[in-house]
Amino acid sequence: MAKLVDALPSGGSVRKDVQVRILFWAPKWTNRKMVSFVHFGFYGNLFLNFILMKGNVADGEFILIGNPYASPVDFNKLTATNLTRRFYVWDPHLNLVGAYVVMEDLLGTGTYTGTPNNSGGQPNNFIQSSEAFFVQKSNIGIAASLSFNEPNKSNSNNLNMFRPMIPKNQVQSLRTNLYELHNDRTTKIVDGNLAEFSDDFHAEIDLQDALKFGNVNETLGILNGTTSLAVNRRPPLNKDDTIFYKFTRARH
Repeated sequence: MAKLVDALPSGGSVRKDVQVRILFWAPKWTNRKMVSFVHFGFYGNLFLNFILMKGNVADGEFILIGNPYASPVDFNKLTATNLTRRFYVWDPHLNLVGAYVVMEDLLGTGTYTGTPNNSGGQPNNFIQSSEAFFVQKSNIGIAASLSFNEPNKSNSNNLNMFRPMIPKNQVQSLRTNLYELHNDRTTKIVDGNLAEFSDDFHAEIDLQDALKFGNVNETLGILNGTTSLAVNRRPPLNKDDTIFYKFTRARH
């Protein structure tokens, strides 16, 4: 391990007896995008001074930082200079592949709230080990810095902030239900079907699939060829696949 106590070649500075295992610094971006990226794996205290080779980080620009510890840290306890009381993290539970969430505590209450709010994997003020986050500089002409210290560590794990690994051979499914809408705006289920997808299933109809029986009233099945199915099990979908439905015996 290398011991760094002086300025880094790229212009950032590290001090307070830091033992550094990993260091990566990316080029500067402009137009209110990422201006720098730094990630350390180390123990001890760390002081980050956001100065780049081409000058100070501009007013309103963002810096991407990785949690340098092998444990969560409490953002409330980090020592920040000339940084807004907000940070941005990636929530993998939003949308299809995730989305950015802004965490704010502009009034200094100690409670960070997220926008958009997602109850499933909602971020909080605890930055997880190896998790990266954006901070924003407040004022131009004033140095911005962020200090990580051993007392900032926490045992509050939020593993929902990491995308879960999909187990091998996991069955994916699409369930379609048909509802009757009443005049008082209440609903009642009248029929439905299920499609499941796995490498263990076959494209052709076999005993893995369940035939659709016709009802007295509305009947909604999955159409595979000319056969209506209540349950259709097939290999995983690709972008050119289409699921067809057969709807009969409608009353209205």
